[in-house]
Amino acid sequence: MKRSGFTLIELITSIAIFLAILIAVYSAFHIGLKTWERQVKSEPLQKIRIGLLKFQKDLRSSFFFSKVPCKGTMLELSFPIIIQKESGPQVCVVTYKIEGDTSGMKKLLRTEKLFTEDMQATGEEETKEIFSARSIHFTYAYKSEDSFKDFEWLEAWDASQEKFPSGIKISFTADDSGEIYNKIIFIPQGKLGIK
Repeated sequence: MKRSGFTLIELITSIAIFLAILIAVYSAFHIGLKTWERQVKSEPLQKIRIGLLKFQKDLRSSFFFSKVPCKGTMLELSFPIIIQKESGPQVCVVTYKIEGDTSGMKKLLRTEKLFTEDMQATGEEETKEIFSARSIHFTYAYKSEDSFKDFEWLEAWDASQEKFPSGIKISFTADDSGEIYNKIIFIPQGKLGIK
């Protein structure tokens, strides 16, 4: 007698093989999805990291120039720098400015303007967005009055200091987690501010 159909053993074996293949495919998909999510979450931090490296490079290559003193507040910092242009090295004034946008994010903008004797005159000016974050602000290293601390961070650097600050801290909150990140840049040619 010839039977048509599958035996119970054959049916259980085929289901087990199908489940093993399904589990392998799901695991590969799940690992790929987790990798993609991690990449998407780290992308804004990568942009911030690259922007902070540019900020650090600019600060470390700045110099004291009496006609363009370094000045800074919590939301803006400007200083002179020499930049290689097509026509040769040029003195430029670099300004890092923090502005808000309609979504509640803050943007760090870098403006580069060619130095002229009359800085009010309109000249070559280039503005680029460096990065965005929930909050961003600058603070500056001042000599501490507390004998246990070498310096403290204050919210402004006045041009009357007549030098470059020895340290600038940029603090930012990258996302809604509320975690504050700090990048401290020490500048070899700078000095501590005096209150």
